[in-house]
Amino acid sequence: MIYRKNKRASNGWNNGDIDVAFQLFSCGMVWDGNLTSKSSRDHLVEVGYAVRHEGMQSLTGKGIIAFLLHFRTWISAFNRWRLWRKNSFVASPEKIKNAMR
Repeated sequence: MIYRKNKRASNGWNNGDIDVAFQLFSCGMVWDGNLTSKSSRDHLVEVGYAVRHEGMQSLTGKGIIAFLLHFRTWISAFNRWRLWRKNSFVASPEKIKNAMR
């Protein structure tokens, strides 16, 4: 499963995993220093949903499919839209540029 469960989280899921998956999906490639959670990145790499090379990481094909098919992705996207009125699946050119630095 792409997201780990977390009993202490209000929604029952590891929110770091969700944030990193959204970040990798929307930006494509992300530099280590700009990740929201390195432990969540390590989890995604360990289970084959992301790949890491020379300080950059990205979702794999398996990761993209798991991300788009998991119900928690869509609940999180809806909540982000409701709170901030922004599409979490698409990053602005500036956000992508900053993710690569």
